[in-house]
Amino acid sequence: MAIKPRGRREAESGVSTVEVVIAAPLLLVLMLFVFYVGLWANLTGQVQSAADDAARMGSAQHSAIVAGNEADDAANADLGKYTCDDVGGMYPQVATGGSFTQSGYFTATVTCTRDVLGISVTVVETGISPLDTYRETN
Repeated sequence: MAIKPRGRREAESGVSTVEVVIAAPLLLVLMLFVFYVGLWANLTGQVQSAADDAARMGSAQHSAIVAGNEADDAANADLGKYTCDDVGGMYPQVATGGSFTQSGYFTATVTCTRDVLGISVTVVETGISPLDTYRETN
């Protein structure tokens, strides 16, 4: 009985299946990573926008106490309970500072913790806004 030489098709049978079995999980992990990075970037942008708005709102006030309250309200209005309350029921935390004098500045640091795809992510962003040099301060 003569042995027939194997053709190219017979020698490579099943190779495509092996390639798919190896490549499919890698592509799935890559897609999930890109999706997660997109969610994280969106959250970071929202928190930065809230910090900027809080600083802007605080810098428009005439006293540091009112400025802190207004900054807190602005950050809560921007982010609200839908962004930051996934972990522990917490609203965004706002810390204010700066030199609240003429030609000074007002800073608002917003901290937001959120559960993103089962991973707890804390984002901290700071907004700075100058005070108007021609207005009264108390």
